[in-house]
Amino acid sequence: MNQLRTIFITACMLSIAIGICNMLRPARRFERQVRFLVSLLFAIGLGAPLLRMDLRIPPTALASAQVNAQTDRLAQDAQEILLDETKRCTQAAIEKLLAENGISCTQLTVQIHIDDEQCISISEVSAVCSDVQRARTILQTHCGKEVLLNVSQHPAEDTAD
Repeated sequence: MNQLRTIFITACMLSIAIGICNMLRPARRFERQVRFLVSLLFAIGLGAPLLRMDLRIPPTALASAQVNAQTDRLAQDAQEILLDETKRCTQAAIEKLLAENGISCTQLTVQIHIDDEQCISISEVSAVCSDVQRARTILQTHCGKEVLLNVSQHPAEDTAD
């Protein structure tokens, strides 16, 4: 509001100055030069308060930090989605592999992790199966010997033996 008042006062003062300059104008042959100078003074007078305005623009470092935080969050979310989908697909593949070999499983869980080099590895497979020995052999062959296997017998079949 204060700047608007300054602009209004400046315009009034310039109008008075233009009036005085018109009265002091020498001859018609200098009319263009005087008009140019008066227009220049008028433009400078109106532009000065606008140039002093304080326009606050957020620093780009703040915007950059926000973008980096969002990028990190998106990367973390993508990694979690990748782990969940990989775990689901791996469990389905192991269930299918065991079923193709005539082994039924009631519970099957797979633990997966991503290491520092962004490699996805199976760390543990837990299963409750009808044939423990065959299931353990098939899982070790297909998952590797470094994978921790927790294979147990169906409870109903335990009591039958």
